[in-house]
Amino acid sequence: MLRFNRDQAAARNIIWPSRTADRERTSSRIRIQAPSLTACLAWIATLAISTLPNIILREVLGVRTDWVPTAKLILITALVVLSLGWRRARPLRPYFFTLLTFYGAGRVFREVHRSPMWASLFHSRRLFTDEMLGAQILRMATATVVIAAVRIMGRSFKDMFLTCGHLCAPAEPVRWLEIRSGATWNRLGITFSFVAFLGTSTFLFTLGQPGRGGFAGLSPLIPAILLFAAMNAFSEEVTFRSALLATLPDSLGKQGRLLITAAYFGLAHYWGVPYGPMGVLLSGLLGWLLAKIMVETKGFFWPWFIHFLPDVVIYTFMAAGLVTAGGR
Repeated sequence: MLRFNRDQAAARNIIWPSRTADRERTSSRIRIQAPSLTACLAWIATLAISTLPNIILREVLGVRTDWVPTAKLILITALVVLSLGWRRARPLRPYFFTLLTFYGAGRVFREVHRSPMWASLFHSRRLFTDEMLGAQILRMATATVVIAAVRIMGRSFKDMFLTCGHLCAPAEPVRWLEIRSGATWNRLGITFSFVAFLGTSTFLFTLGQPGRGGFAGLSPLIPAILLFAAMNAFSEEVTFRSALLATLPDSLGKQGRLLITAAYFGLAHYWGVPYGPMGVLLSGLLGWLLAKIMVETKGFFWPWFIHFLPDVVIYTFMAAGLVTAGGR
């Protein structure tokens, strides 16, 4: 078996800091202030790459945002470079690189989506199934690129929570969610699956546009709806949750990591479904819960399944023409 000596291990940690190195760093007395600085840098990067700048510029200030994607790429690239030379930013290097990969791949595949070739393949007939299949293929491609990037940085599939996990794992109590001591995720997973399904249905029936059509004739689309929901839940759980949790440093603490991923996920839904400020709030709460479950079960199943059920509702409404992304 190949073994690394101490110098080789140290050289590897210089490039991609390990979890062990993160823990050792947080225990050092001379770096006691590093976690607060690390948290600030992590939040700055997350909010800057999120849709928050777009929301402020477009909705509040009425400013054109066609230059924003380029600015975001420059910023996150600068943060990656900064983490190469600044010791205090070093723990965030894998996270910055993951954000760069996610955002960069997303921009590339967005251009593919707009290309004439892609339009001829998936948009020529203007059918829900064709257009959504094209979109989901590109989202899965983005997730695949992100997984590959995180693997290159030395994280295993287990580090990325890409295993079934411990379905009966104990849940850390949360008073406002009525999660009590001794509760386990095999029961709570079923409960929250139902709550997420019901909450999404209520939102769409209330704020959607049910008067414009109905659900008649959707039965032939049920297999496609289930497939799209499964694909979307997988790709979003990878790109918004598992990859970020795997690369955020332990020095941020469990709640810090959960809140960062929740904010990123919630803000991404301002022009999604659910949409608007309420969509950001609901998606952010769901994102926090799914990240908590992922960390506590050390796996992918319950977050994916709880995400999958609301997506079934969303794609059913979209297939019926009752709602569109952003409520437009």
